Amino acid sequence: MKDIRAVIFDFDGTIADGSTAIHECFTRAFTESGLKPPSFEETTALIGHTLHDMIQSMAGDISEETRNKVLALYRAHAHVILPEKTELKAGVRNLLEFLRANDIKIAIATTKKTGSTEKTLEKMGILNLFSYVAGVDQVNNPKPHPEQLNLVMSKLDSDSENTLMVGDTELDIIAAKKAGTKSVAVLDGFGNREILLASGSDYVIDKVGDLIDLFRSEFDF
Repeated sequence: MKDIRAVIFDFDGTIADGSTAIHECFTRAFTESGLKPPSFEETTALIGHTLHDMIQSMAGDISEETRNKVLALYRAHAHVILPEKTELKAGVRNLLEFLRANDIKIAIATTKKTGSTEKTLEKMGILNLFSYVAGVDQVNNPKPHPEQLNLVMSKLDSDSENTLMVGDTELDIIAAKKAGTKSVAVLDGFGNREILLASGSDYVIDKVGDLIDLFRSEFDF
């Protein structure tokens, strides 16, 4: 980790907590589609996966027409609800400012769409701190495929040896391994703790704000 010059963050569960907002959007979308809404626990267990996969897992055997209706309703509600009700996790602003002050480029790779993510970041007042935001709409293959991380590295003009991926699910760690970057597992997000600890990440921290201490222990900051 001696030459890390770029950090790629996952969004939900890593630097932000949108669990309540996400569940509200799914509850409305399912109810308006005549389906039983998922529980909060069912919803949060799947955060980090694509919307298509989340709906498929929570709704089970439904028609493609109904699935597309749920997806469209979710996105309509999310456009309004997520920017208003997603909360920045403790210590994130200080972490981002610390990284920028030390000339480390920072970006996001998320299974959310780019526009909605940027809108939420702008509402939080931190969009300007990111060099690039890569939503799922920018790639053909979402995490754990490495395409999204490779895209971000190309935009940051960084290579895998100088890039660190920070995330809260095994999807992030697997993507990092496939892209050849170092990885940090954050334990206070939505990922299963036991699976994360067994994921083979290069580093493990309890909360994302602890990344500052990790940098100081590995670098001469």
